[in-house]
Amino acid sequence: MQGINSALCANNLRKAAKIEPYPHGPYDPVRMWNPRKAANPDSQWIRNWDSLPDTEGYNESDKVFQVLGTALVKKANRAGCEADYKAEYDRRKKAADELDGKITEVLKEPAAHDRIHELVLLRPQDSKSRLVGARFRLERELGVQADVQARKDAFAWLHMAAIDSADIRPLLSVESESKYACLQSGEFYFEEERTAITDEIKNSKALPPNPSKAPDLVSLTDNREFKVPFMGIETAKVGSITRSGTGGTITYESSRDDTFIVSCKNSTTRVVIENNTVRPDKSCTYGTITYANSVKLTFADLPKMAIEKGDELEMLSQITEHSLKSTKSGATKKRDERKFAGEGIFVVSVKRGDKVIWKLRP
Repeated sequence: MQGINSALCANNLRKAAKIEPYPHGPYDPVRMWNPRKAANPDSQWIRNWDSLPDTEGYNESDKVFQVLGTALVKKANRAGCEADYKAEYDRRKKAADELDGKITEVLKEPAAHDRIHELVLLRPQDSKSRLVGARFRLERELGVQADVQARKDAFAWLHMAAIDSADIRPLLSVESESKYACLQSGEFYFEEERTAITDEIKNSKALPPNPSKAPDLVSLTDNREFKVPFMGIETAKVGSITRSGTGGTITYESSRDDTFIVSCKNSTTRVVIENNTVRPDKSCTYGTITYANSVKLTFADLPKMAIEKGDELEMLSQITEHSLKSTKSGATKKRDERKFAGEGIFVVSVKRGDKVIWKLRP
């Protein structure tokens, strides 16, 4: 490359071509053959040939040789850069093909929970492999798993979409990728070529945008009025599980105690200062209210691992049925028996004892 760079100097280029000034007297102007007298040697790289000077004055000839030298250097540098990138492209292509094969195997898994789990595990950590190639297919296939609105909402809440999704794209042809790589490192391309390359890259990015907002989830343990349907979240221990195909039914019960005020009366012996005002203190009687939940969730899909009675699951669900039965035992005891039923969306995690043994998003 050094010999070619030396040709950027018009004098060296002339010497390489064995071009010498015409014989002349000591007081005659120096004249020299001008390449402009011939046809354009490379119309791809020299686009202003017809506007170059064609007289044989030394300066005019020198200007044309400079243009020739610049074209030679740029042409050689582009060819060298694109050839050097070939090894990098082969590395990326090999990594992309390996990841592509793993994705194909994961998609054979019949259980959606496990497909999602395994696809997330395939996300590369290597920055050189993270954004280009089969990673594009990986993120697209993950998006396919959110095939209904409830799962789309769950994906948004779980932040399943890649934070770098705007930069992820497929691996293009070696010609396109080498041009794009060399475009970053030198002025080897004309403006229309630069535009075509960058447009091809930009148009190859077709992943859906990340959801702008995750949905609000309702905890089934809340003390509130429930209006179905709503998207619920719950962490509870499995009371029973019945498998059916890739899915099944999970039931569980939970309870929580809270306090409520039965009555209050002003004290005749104590005062408090509130907002710079002295007022009598209050003496209140409190009662206990028990919120007893009974939940039945039907899942079209469950993790293939053996979920057992007593396992603690974090679950997202679409609650479609709710009933409430309230009872009292005297003035200080209340019990709200609440029944919920609906469709399970995802089992987010499975905990057995003190150990989390499975997570939808590893």
